[in-house]
Amino acid sequence: MARPTDETKLQAIKKAAMEVVVEQGISGASISQIAKKAKVSDGYLYRFYTGKRELLEALFLERSQRTYDMLHQQMAMHNTATELIRAFMLMVFSSAENETEAICFYHKLLNDFSFEIPEENRKGTIELCEQILELGKSNGEIRTAITPEQFFAIVIGGTLQFVSIRLRNIFSDSAFTQDDIEQSITATLKALE
Repeated sequence: MARPTDETKLQAIKKAAMEVVVEQGISGASISQIAKKAKVSDGYLYRFYTGKRELLEALFLERSQRTYDMLHQQMAMHNTATELIRAFMLMVFSSAENETEAICFYHKLLNDFSFEIPEENRKGTIELCEQILELGKSNGEIRTAITPEQFFAIVIGGTLQFVSIRLRNIFSDSAFTQDDIEQSITATLKALE
């Protein structure tokens, strides 16, 4: 008979994994550190994940799926790329305020060459970028020369990098203001014109 899953402990494991990776980096994080921070035994953690790689992939895919779901929902509600990009960027800024470790974790994994982006994520990201680009190009919002890779770098990469810089207090230690957010959105949209 299978033992019941304690959802509270599972959430603690996920939160601890994100925190440890943000603090220690991927190579510095271990299952033991994650389990200790989550206040579970290593064995309990291994009931759900075969190792660190599987845990990180699952968390990365979960975070990506949330973003995909939000963007698909926004696509059904809006008919311009500008509205979609604005909705995405507002979600990132909100996450930076409310789920700091999750946004830092996602950014860290995207930029660490030791983490291999899961193939299903790569394909989903490319398809989503192509859909938004097609909409933006057909409306004249995005210049035709922009590729999916450039779109990703400008919109996703640029937004995550700006959030990371602010969270690390490199230029400022203040919270994002509405003006910061609007200027970032404007700059991003201008880069696509």
